[in-house]
Amino acid sequence: PIGLFWSFLTSQAFIWLGFDIETAELAQNYAYLQVGLEWITGIGYCVHLFLEIIGHEKYRTYANLLFGVGQTLGIVLQSLTGHNSLVYVGIFRNMFAGLHVIGSILIVVCLGWLKQYSTGIIVIPCKETSTFRAIFSAGCPMGVSYFLTYGEWELLALFAAALGPAETVTWAILGYLWSILKYLSDGIADAAESRCALHLVTNDPNLARLSACKSHFIGFFSSLFMTSIMFMVGMELTKALTPDPTLQRLMVETFPLIGMGNVVQSSGLISASLLGAQGKSGLSTLLQFLGNWCVTITLAAIFTYGLHINLQGLASAVVMGLALSGVGNAYLLMRSEWEVAAAMFSKEFLRYSEPKQ
Repeated sequence: PIGLFWSFLTSQAFIWLGFDIETAELAQNYAYLQVGLEWITGIGYCVHLFLEIIGHEKYRTYANLLFGVGQTLGIVLQSLTGHNSLVYVGIFRNMFAGLHVIGSILIVVCLGWLKQYSTGIIVIPCKETSTFRAIFSAGCPMGVSYFLTYGEWELLALFAAALGPAETVTWAILGYLWSILKYLSDGIADAAESRCALHLVTNDPNLARLSACKSHFIGFFSSLFMTSIMFMVGMELTKALTPDPTLQRLMVETFPLIGMGNVVQSSGLISASLLGAQGKSGLSTLLQFLGNWCVTITLAAIFTYGLHINLQGLASAVVMGLALSGVGNAYLLMRSEWEVAAAMFSKEFLRYSEPKQ
């Protein structure tokens, strides 16, 4: 449904946001390619997530690094040779991403990494309905949580549109910067979740608790590190992103709030991941909904339509919502009964690992 929306209604959405017809048509042409790219990258994400689970995370890291470098160099070459249209960029990204996914699948199959798990991937979900239900029951709250986390920024673009086209463009650029700041926190959160789940499955609650504390420590200081870099190169970064002085000024005004939100968000992400490792993803999803949508959206509406504050109002609403959900997740994590969770997960692991008669 989302793909159909962007395929047919992108131009109308851009006109509604205040852009001219030429920009709306350009966005519509690129939207067709972006929908295809989302499907391709989704398949690639599943393949690389599987490699991470089976212990080949180094290959995943190197492959994604080469993919990112190659894609960036390709787009730079397109710009230098005059083929800098968004359509050409979209075609190249689709082709390069497709080759990346096909190459990853061929490597997995040819090296025999899939052979040991093919039965579990194809046969067990059909026979063991309890396994499928367990995955589905854990995946649904996590999927909703992902939507609540990443869909909020896009929804706030509608509030930015009420402030003007310059604010809309600035908010979109800030969204990419926000994603870059989140990458390190996301990686730490994923690693913490895997490590904590491993200790729980092996019935070692003390190591699970220690792993959670260390993950929070690392995540906090890494978020400070990323935020400090953004503050140091802020002026030069805005000049590199756009030559428009109005957009540069709007970005610089919101940088302090973006940095504060990155620090708060890191704690919330790691806490939510560690709660998911304990099977409490439903609680973290509820807190995400309360913080990101009830608090942030409400405050954003008040700041934008009631008080007529600029983008600093939207950014402060985001920080407040993240603070609420982050504190809630951290509180639930500190109150976790690690011994009970370890006993439950180790028991489930033994039940599923027993050979079937």
